Amino acid sequence: MTSASATPTKPRPSLAGLALTVLAAAALIISLAGATWFALVGKLDVNFSDLKGLTSLDSAPTFQHIYFGWLGWALAIVVIVALLVAVVIPVALVARAAQIVAIVLSLAGALLTLQAINELSNQDPGGGFVDHFGWLQLGGYLHVVGWVLAIIAAVVASRGRARAR
Repeated sequence: MTSASATPTKPRPSLAGLALTVLAAAALIISLAGATWFALVGKLDVNFSDLKGLTSLDSAPTFQHIYFGWLGWALAIVVIVALLVAVVIPVALVARAAQIVAIVLSLAGALLTLQAINELSNQDPGGGFVDHFGWLQLGGYLHVVGWVLAIIAAVVASRGRARAR
């Protein structure tokens, strides 16, 4: 008589979810840490830090000051941590909560980024949202792509965990 021992297996992290998490984190951090966000026709190129300084002026909308001042970084850090928890922590309830946080905050991050860009239209009556979106450079695009990759990473992490069951 042979006895098969029923050893419970720990769910392994989703490699695809982990790879997408790393890509999302890289895109968000590079976009915030120094990549050019806007090329203002013939004037200057500005990165996220420059936007913080420019939006601290009294004439800048409060929302832009908050987003470029601290909210953009805070959202990115919380989303990256939530994605890492969702991919690495083997406790299903904790991973699911982290996935929801990552998805909701990534959607908010993408929408808030677009709103911050849109508010440039209020400051420059000669151009609209489409004009200002046309000024975007690598940093701005990476930021939006980072939010999209974060959403995909959270979804992939949940699918990888569901297959492991």
